[in-house]
Amino acid sequence: MYKKIAALFALMALFLLSCQDAAYLDLGKKAVEVDSLIIKARAAGLSNMDSLRAARRDKALSYIAGVNPERVRAENYHAAARLFFAAGKADSARLLLEKYAPAGSDREALDLLFSLYLQKGDPVKAEQLFRDKLANLAGEEAGEYYLNLLYGYQEQDQLDKAIAVADAGIAALPPETKGSLVVEKADMLHQKGDRTAALALLDDLKKSIGAEDRLQRAIAAKTTLFNLIGAPAKEWRAAGWIDSGPMLLKNLRGKVILLDFWAPWCGPCRAMFPHLKKLYGEYHDQGLVIIGLTRCYGRFNQLGQNLRDLAPATELEWITKFKEHHQIPFPYAVADAEEAAANEAAYGVYGIPHMVVIDKKGVVQEYAIGSGPSSEKKLDDAIARLIAE
Repeated sequence: MYKKIAALFALMALFLLSCQDAAYLDLGKKAVEVDSLIIKARAAGLSNMDSLRAARRDKALSYIAGVNPERVRAENYHAAARLFFAAGKADSARLLLEKYAPAGSDREALDLLFSLYLQKGDPVKAEQLFRDKLANLAGEEAGEYYLNLLYGYQEQDQLDKAIAVADAGIAALPPETKGSLVVEKADMLHQKGDRTAALALLDDLKKSIGAEDRLQRAIAAKTTLFNLIGAPAKEWRAAGWIDSGPMLLKNLRGKVILLDFWAPWCGPCRAMFPHLKKLYGEYHDQGLVIIGLTRCYGRFNQLGQNLRDLAPATELEWITKFKEHHQIPFPYAVADAEEAAANEAAYGVYGIPHMVVIDKKGVVQEYAIGSGPSSEKKLDDAIARLIAE
């Protein structure tokens, strides 16, 4: 009897081992299928990105079931890492990549490891990887790495290191590709309190780049933004209001105001929603007013829709549904094209989310651009201080 039981357990162990081994088969094909899922879905006319991302994650999870990162072989490491990443298991992806990627020259694998270091809040390791491996592979695309490193240090509130990265990129890159780094360095200098140096840097860049439209617009926006701090806020304009009648700056004296420039299609804007709702819940009764400022784009691609050529009234209806879906407690202002251009010019808006904090006297005191811990902290500190005044 004992021998029969032992034999049965041995068979079961072999079966389980074979099942585990099966999980490691065709990882490359599985990774390609997961990577291309959204592309194929879009080609088929599907457009609900939230649902597509969830389907991609679920598919990746099914493919890595039974896969132990420590047992993945070198020839399959990149495919397995992509599957773990798509499944939301960034730590497993990073461990795999750390084990194999630095020994080779697979740029896609190194890029993913670089991004995972930044995602984890470790720009030091990202910078070391860039200098050791990626700098030689990047060529003309090196500017994007410098920018991402700068943002990574900025998110950790390490402005001196962010400026050092900007300086390294400015020194290494040709004149036609380093303008964005100069603009971001100016922003870092302004955040450190040196407005004079920041504006001088922008002025020098403006004179050196001629008529390059994108950078000229960025320089103009940043110059406006830097000069806004400590200056009276400008009146905003919006024809459409949701969950409020028109709210005017001149009628909000005595309130702390947070303007949030956003759009429904903007992922980082949506990423800020939880924190904005948190701020509203904490401070609205103490005098905080939040206004979400957006504009008519003539399209709407949220809530499972992919609508084009929308009339303003119809777009306003969809933004109202969007607001209800996300349970946004503060009012939205929806501007037409002319109003939006005036609002954005007045508040130095170049990218979104773009948030501006105005004190009880109507003076601009702070701004934050983009989502993430750095923006959240800037808003937290400014609003707590101004509410207490």
